[in-house]
Formats: sequence, structure tokens, C-alpha cells
Amino acid sequence: MTMSPTLALEDRCRRALLGSEEGRRHVAFFAAIPDMLLPWIVPFWWHRDRLFALELPILHRQMTELRPFLSVPTWRAGRNAGLFQLTGWDILANREKHADHWQRTMAADLRYPLTCYQLPDRLTLLDGYHRTLTAEATGVESLPIVIVPPEMVDDLLIRDGFLGELNAIRASAIDRDQDRIPTLRRVAQKLRAEHPEGTFPDW
Repeated sequence: MTMSPTLALEDRCRRALLGSEEGRRHVAFFAAIPDMLLPWIVPFWWHRDRLFALELPILHRQMTELRPFLSVPTWRAGRNAGLFQLTGWDILANREKHADHWQRTMAADLRYPLTCYQLPDRLTLLDGYHRTLTAEATGVESLPIVIVPPEMVDDLLIRDGFLGELNAIRASAIDRDQDRIPTLRRVAQKLRAEHPEGTFPDW
């Protein structure tokens, strides 16, 4: 009996999460992704050095277009705090409480462009959240950005380890691609519900 595409994807995600120690360590990470973060996550994992080595045209975008990035919960509120709790607006509203992030924000160099990627329905950010916050805090009206084109993504992908396995699952069509992150979250949440932390079985 042929497995449905949804169940097949769930099976591959479960195998990836349970197939290595690195995968099992990521169960809590994927399980913790909040709904509001899902639309902003790119469905692939990349080498940072290859990403930053790209020679892309520098564009400029007004803060009115970039300001939504400040509502994305990308950071921990503290070293031992939960994942995906803190937005740029949270830091701006309570700079003393989030002093570590505020110091990084004030040290950010706005000469370096934000690195973006165009999802089907929005521009998202691969690198530059602190710079976006710096611009907002200091009244800068526009920032330089580069946009990674889809045809360059394959050259950036991690090919080995757990993240390489996730990239191997990657669907060919971008709209199908987006299903992978919600599926990883759903499978990770099931694993956490079924098994006490640290007792995930080997695949």
C-alpha cells in the first residue's frame, strides 16, 4: 500500500530526528517553533561562509518594508530561557532587561547589507536581525540588502549530518517546500509527548 505524501513526509522527518544524536537534540528545537514564526522560516539549511561569499547586487529597502522583521520571535530571552520568545520590539521596549541583545544591537555595523530570501508570500531574513533593530532604534530610514536567488540555494546547502538529511528531504517546488517545517514541528511535538526528554529511541 502506497503511503500518502503527508505520511511519507512525516515518516522521513521522524527518521531524520531519530536517526542520530544530533537529530534527537533538535527535537526540542522544532517542537518549540511558534505559529507566528512558521511563515518566516526558510525551508533549507546553509553554510554561512558560502552565503556570505556570494556576490549579489546591493539593493536598498525602506524600514517600512523591513520593520516586520522586528516582530519575528527569533531569540531567547536569556541564556536558560525557552526558544523563540523574544522579538526586536521586546528588546527595544526593555533594553536593560535584555542588555546582551541591546549591546549586540548597538555594536551592529549598518554598512553590511541584510541577507534576505524571497519566500512565495514575503521577504524573509537570513542574516541581519540585530542590524534591523539598530536601524529602528537610531532612526535610520533605509538599509542595504541582498536577496539570495532560488537558483543559488543548491550551492549553499549543507550536505552532511542531520541538517544535510533535512536538506535531502527538501521538495523541489517552493510551495511544497514550505510544508516541511510544520511537519518537522508536528513530528517533534509528537515525540516529546510520547517520550520523556532524553529517552527518544534510536531509529
